[in-house]
Amino acid sequence: AERARTRALLETREAMFKELQHRVANNMQFVAAMLTMQQRQVEGTPAAAALEEAGARFRAMARVHRRLYDPANADRAFGPLVEELCHELLEATGAKNIVCRVEVPDVRMPLDRVLALSMITTEAMTNAIKHAFPDGRPGTIRISLERLPEDEMAFILADDGQGMSEAAAPTSRSLGMRIMQSFVQQLQGEFSYGPARVGSEFRMRFKAA
Repeated sequence: AERARTRALLETREAMFKELQHRVANNMQFVAAMLTMQQRQVEGTPAAAALEEAGARFRAMARVHRRLYDPANADRAFGPLVEELCHELLEATGAKNIVCRVEVPDVRMPLDRVLALSMITTEAMTNAIKHAFPDGRPGTIRISLERLPEDEMAFILADDGQGMSEAAAPTSRSLGMRIMQSFVQQLQGEFSYGPARVGSEFRMRFKAA
């Protein structure tokens, strides 16, 4: 009888947790929709661009949140989750000229680390989509995760586009860079982001656990 009560309590808590995460994701989508409505009121002004970016970030966070907190994904490797995130970003931005290649080993990490890496991927990839391939130019974005000595890992997101201009290069004052810096700090890592031999590259080293 005690085991049955414990099982019933566990099932109730799991149901409540699923409902909570569902509502959080819905609230993010609702905020994104409100920002879009407000954007229409100030169309053609600098405020409109800021609201558009904020709405896009909320929608991206909602997608990541739904995927990561889905119980079916609790024990999935990181690679397939990144592939799905990349395809969703390309579809959401309508970037049919860009191909995403993911090279990630069969590795599983705590949820907070997966969330941080997913948001870093979203920010860096969004910047590449916006600036690396102008006028529908075709190109490739490559994402890789490599094991390093001393229990470290390297995360790399690179594109073969036109390279970063001074206007497109992220600065420490930009919102996107501050967001990435925040998630890199959560991972206790260090990173570089800028022009590469071909295109541009985001590279980060962090502890595996």
